[in-house]
Amino acid sequence: MWLLLDGLDEMSDDALAAIHRDLGDAWAENLRVVMTCRIDQWETAAGGNILTDSFDVYRTLDYSYQTSKGEDQVKEFIGKWFADNETVATQIRTELDDPGKERIKDLVKNPLRLTLLCASWEKDNQALPETKANLYRGFVNYLYNWKAAEFKDEVKLRQELDLALGELAKAGLNRQPINDGAVRRFRFTTSEISELWADRSDTLLPTAKNLGWLNVVGEEAGEDVYAFYHPTFQEYFAATSVNNWHFF
Repeated sequence: MWLLLDGLDEMSDDALAAIHRDLGDAWAENLRVVMTCRIDQWETAAGGNILTDSFDVYRTLDYSYQTSKGEDQVKEFIGKWFADNETVATQIRTELDDPGKERIKDLVKNPLRLTLLCASWEKDNQALPETKANLYRGFVNYLYNWKAAEFKDEVKLRQELDLALGELAKAGLNRQPINDGAVRRFRFTTSEISELWADRSDTLLPTAKNLGWLNVVGEEAGEDVYAFYHPTFQEYFAATSVNNWHFF
């Protein structure tokens, strides 16, 4: 049997230690275990990462604009995405080389961000974003348009939802350790969301679920536990809710 533990870093700060403890039990003796974790959590685990010696460790690498074999992996990815529109693929790749686009060119070496760029461009055919925030904003707009059938793009409701997601995201990332020392920055119970969103929760939570911004990832004490579409989007929404530098 193979056991897949996906997104371990979204559990709590002591998740790696807990898994190490559990895998030492007899039931796990003959298991093959595949685990995924964001690199910042893997490398900064409290007390050192005690799993390193037990696993063969691999890392997802960024794409390269020039490999040792002369390949342009970013160009290849864009070409496959727009396989039926070579003109658009060439336009995007060419614009990435334009002066002043160095920052975004470096950012989209990351496979997730390159996916966001291609998806949003395909929908809106917009110019290259200047910053990481604009890249994510473009994908947010793309998702709202994509989900138009489930969500009528009422400007007021969308603004209210974005603000509420920002409040939730920031509250999670700003959490302090609880009694056992764990910090749950990426998981929210239904009651935690309802408490933060108050009388808006009955409208905003179903809308956030329909859009996919929040998804049920488990259960705790008989209630659903939610997480953002991806941790990087939690970080994006949190950043948009910081009104000025005094917050820091």
